[in-house]
Amino acid sequence: ANAQLDPDGNGEIFLYDAAAKRYSQVTATRDTDSIVNFVVRGFNNFPNLSGYGKSLVFLSAFNFAGATANKNADFNGELFIHNVGTALNTVQQLTETEGTAAVPFNGAINLLPAFTRPFNRTGSLLVFESAGNFANKNADKAREVFLADLSTPTPTFRQITDQTAVDALKNDFNFLASINTTGTFVTFGSTLNLTPATTSSVSADNGDGSREVFRYDIAKATFRQLTFTPVSQLTLDQRTATVPSYADAAGTAVIFSLESD
Repeated sequence: ANAQLDPDGNGEIFLYDAAAKRYSQVTATRDTDSIVNFVVRGFNNFPNLSGYGKSLVFLSAFNFAGATANKNADFNGELFIHNVGTALNTVQQLTETEGTAAVPFNGAINLLPAFTRPFNRTGSLLVFESAGNFANKNADKAREVFLADLSTPTPTFRQITDQTAVDALKNDFNFLASINTTGTFVTFGSTLNLTPATTSSVSADNGDGSREVFRYDIAKATFRQLTFTPVSQLTLDQRTATVPSYADAAGTAVIFSLESD
């Protein structure tokens, strides 16, 4: 790290241009700027580039200055967008939330986990998991899958999943949502029964609450259940199973890793 831009050794976001063999620094933050009651709240992590390499999203608990940032005085973990090539610390704050998720209890309110593809190729669409209330349907702070449209200066949000009541034993989390390169389909794992059948069974829907892979058609706003497995005996709480998944450009082929016995 550059000693002048990272004097306290804080974790920062860097970009490496493989063609030019050159590093550039995205964030320059100081632990001393995020101390609450003698506890350091700041962090920068989980950076992810769009396919074209023009947009970068990352999770941070710092309060960046700027017209489209400067909204994180409580140092909550929020999502920030950086347009590659712009100046150091030039970011857009995408999420603005408070506190923690209702389920899991005291869990992170915004997630940008590894093993996901949150951007479409152009970086105009971003999928993520959050307990925020971005589409005015999530006041109960359940963790849901959201789709952010970044194609205009003011992003708009679509809530893909909708758990209507908080239940500590039933509300799902750990969706690990990804979007395909063309921005037409979102895939994720869930214990929810998103396509209930008239006669429920392991081979018809997800009435048993096992962790299954779903595909969401963005244009039609419809779900399709792709896997049909019994409740896993490898984990007591099916919600703790994680299923990363990725769809091809057409959305007709999906790869995934399913924890099942």
